[in-house]
Amino acid sequence: GCADTMGILPIQVPLLAANNPYIKCVINKMNNESYSFERTWEKMTLFFSAIQAIKLQVKKALSYWKNEVFVSIRNIVDVVTTCQNKLENEMKSLEERISYGLKRIIGHIGAEMQAMVLCYQSKNDYNSSDAQMHTSSKSSLELAKFLKQFLYLVNEQCIFSCTDDDTDDVCKMTMMAHACLCARDVTLASWRRVKISLPGSIKLMRDVDTISSVINDFPYCRKLPAVLLAWEYMREIVQLFIVQPESLASLIRDEDRNLSDLGNQFIYECISRRADFTTNVLGTKAAWVRTLLENR
Repeated sequence: GCADTMGILPIQVPLLAANNPYIKCVINKMNNESYSFERTWEKMTLFFSAIQAIKLQVKKALSYWKNEVFVSIRNIVDVVTTCQNKLENEMKSLEERISYGLKRIIGHIGAEMQAMVLCYQSKNDYNSSDAQMHTSSKSSLELAKFLKQFLYLVNEQCIFSCTDDDTDDVCKMTMMAHACLCARDVTLASWRRVKISLPGSIKLMRDVDTISSVINDFPYCRKLPAVLLAWEYMREIVQLFIVQPESLASLIRDEDRNLSDLGNQFIYECISRRADFTTNVLGTKAAWVRTLLENR
């Protein structure tokens, strides 16, 4: 599956979980045009609405406790202690259930992102010299559209805490960060499935910009340094496909670039997707490959 979505620097290029039964089921429905993402948004909206309703009821209950119950028993210390402990335990249990539901949503969103790429990506998306290189790929457009809708729903509707409005903002940004970094991982993983030519690298950069522009449209996301840095790294990584082979070594060693922070394994996995990485159908590596990382 995809790598830890909270990591800014990927250690290796993530993998898409193509054999995951749920993802395979979603792909089949997408291919048959019988899958609707509207159901996902409807379920999320229903879940967020339920949390909103719960929050209102909890506020009423806490107000009743403070203004009615506590006033009548405040001089009975043991009873007050027992009631307060019970109340705290119930609130903790409720918050845990909400947290579990939100984690399930993130997992579901990640699976749908993967299914989307597996369904819509073409092996020739980045390995052609025709006019299609001047347009964004279908998989990136669909992923950007999906991410935008998710971020919108979280931004407009999501309530995380039953008692603390400040916690709502923190958790909202955390959930957005998970989604944005998951989109990063899925995008990286999708590159494993294609060869990338020089014209294709320009299209690749356009696809990265398509998704990152969605993220920059949301104020909460612009407050997330980890997310902004992760997608800045994505633009740097694309340079591995843009420059000529003889310039790769200096590009990688340049300490003013983020690429200098990436490990050899990650660099090698990326450049192996270059169309000029091999010289023939037998997979013989080009001469420049053998010496590229020797002095790293």
